[in-house]
Amino acid sequence: MKRIFTLMAVALFGNAIYAQGTITGTIPNWSNGSGEVALVMMGPPKVLGTFDDQGRLEIPLPPDFLAQARKEVEEANASASGGWKASLPILGDRYSCTGGDLEITGGAQPISGFPAMGSFDLVSMEREERFGYLMAASSLEFAEGMEPYNFKPGYFLEWHFVEEPASVKGSCSSDAYAMNVEELYTTTMEYDLDFKKGWNIVKYEILEVFTDREGNSYPMKEKYTVLGEMPADVQFIFMPE
Repeated sequence: MKRIFTLMAVALFGNAIYAQGTITGTIPNWSNGSGEVALVMMGPPKVLGTFDDQGRLEIPLPPDFLAQARKEVEEANASASGGWKASLPILGDRYSCTGGDLEITGGAQPISGFPAMGSFDLVSMEREERFGYLMAASSLEFAEGMEPYNFKPGYFLEWHFVEEPASVKGSCSSDAYAMNVEELYTTTMEYDLDFKKGWNIVKYEILEVFTDREGNSYPMKEKYTVLGEMPADVQFIFMPE
């Protein structure tokens, strides 16, 4: 069984959540040395912050984050071959769906942020080692269930940056089959997003799950919301590799 630690939030940029700030916290009983908070996707890890040998972590929220992201895209495109080009995600594409109507304002602008699907990676770049990942989430049960066919009600948080105010409102529904291709259920995604200029805390929530006769569970009712402050019940959960 995986050992699970919960990060205790030390400070999180007060109420000025749209200004420059830093996410800080401590991993209890940490004994793996210092390293980096990163996103591990394709290619080398993208470093977002650091943690020391006592498990104290810092993830800065720079006010020029989107400008930095643009520069990275330009550098990637300058060395690209075969006609491949990278681009920043567009807000209206990032929050979209079929089977419903959405009211979107400011949707043509880029949006960027972290982490992807709620999970940061903890790594040591020097030792080329990955320790595991952490998530700002509602519960350990929810965090452990974020894998195919084991979903639980709850939420995780992400941080996203936009240059202008924007909003996404509405909901979309579609039918889906369970893994046994016999049981049919309806999925609903609700959007209640009011983005302010700068950094925004985005809450992704599974409100209800569908459980098939084999015991597999699937998100059935989901919701995205922009929060004005950190939820009182949020936990920073670390899951070792």
